[in-house]
Amino acid sequence: MSNFDTLSNRTLRIIKYDGVKHLSPVSFDKSGMLGIANGFENIIQNIMTLIKYHEDYSTGVRIDEPEFPLIAVRELVANTLVHQDFNLHGVRPKIEIFDNKIEFYNPGAPLIETNRFLDSEPKSRNNDLANLLHELGTVESRGNGIDRVFDSLESARLPAMTIVVKSAQDTIVTLRQQKNFKDMSVTEQDQSIYWHSCLKYVDDEQINNASLRKRFNLTKNDSNRISKAIMHAINSKLIKPYDSEAGRKLTTYIPFWGISSDTTQ
Repeated sequence: MSNFDTLSNRTLRIIKYDGVKHLSPVSFDKSGMLGIANGFENIIQNIMTLIKYHEDYSTGVRIDEPEFPLIAVRELVANTLVHQDFNLHGVRPKIEIFDNKIEFYNPGAPLIETNRFLDSEPKSRNNDLANLLHELGTVESRGNGIDRVFDSLESARLPAMTIVVKSAQDTIVTLRQQKNFKDMSVTEQDQSIYWHSCLKYVDDEQINNASLRKRFNLTKNDSNRISKAIMHAINSKLIKPYDSEAGRKLTTYIPFWGISSDTTQ
């Protein structure tokens, strides 16, 4: 990539901090030298080597499981590389790995509203690059990569990823380590409930107290806690009842932008 003046700084930089802050000591800091396609697998291997693993004995045999799902890392790396804004100067895609999270920095603002990633038609800033990487088997180009990210995070009982557009030059996507529901911040709870409702809605389903308990690995004893979290998400205008006439125990919920059975909503 260094052979091309306008592309020499468009490869990915990976930084690993030994701690949870940007002031923590750095144990790894490298920028890619290869092209996006032929350097992709090496990027993924580096990241998966740098993140933490935990021991899983659920099958009776010890399995070392990565703290963050491979599929989520793979899809977000692909998005970071493919959707970067090549018209911007002085910025490059970057991934920062901390002890408790991973941050993906993408030059440029998304072409889709961040809270509509799951239901909007895919848009690519760099169609030729996306099509080429699809032909090479690096990305699938079917527009459901983000769906796979959210689904894999739910399966791993992780908080939903956060997407922050800091400016026209900077979008940050963050994956955070596993937490018990009671240890999540109110924002993390709201976002996890919202994206759970989006995943269900695009499959023509609604969420309820039981599906959220399953999502957060909780029991019936936690029903009241989930009910309070649902009300907070409603008050935050992230979700709404699917049928406002349904009884309390039968009430299901959809994203705020979904079509409810009550046409007045």
